[in-house]
Amino acid sequence: MSYSLELPWKNNSKDVSAIPAGTYYGYLRYNNEDKWRIELLDVPKRDNIQIPIGNSIKDTKGCILIGKKTDISSCEIEPGTSQPAYKEFKDAFYSHKDTCLMTPNRTIILTIVDNYCPLLESKN
Repeated sequence: MSYSLELPWKNNSKDVSAIPAGTYYGYLRYNNEDKWRIELLDVPKRDNIQIPIGNSIKDTKGCILIGKKTDISSCEIEPGTSQPAYKEFKDAFYSHKDTCLMTPNRTIILTIVDNYCPLLESKN
């Protein structure tokens, strides 16, 4: 469906590190600029971990970015592909009978795996 991008691992330090690999439950938030965002629950020693729109690690302080394509040479989401991936992610969450004005009765589960990009160490 899409690719993801996080900050490099720095011992789970707030605002500068990726979150620990694992499986997390999430819930929908409607109080952001885009009026729809998933926030992860029970991330060890972290809070407010969300999935927003963005292309590079400069666009995040610990959240998880998504995009349709990645630029392997820079370890970034390819520009212009984050917003379409986000829309596709949101649309996939709802069925044709649901609207973004109501929360469907669905469980949100996100699994984070370790995928290391050595280029991120020099960028951050």
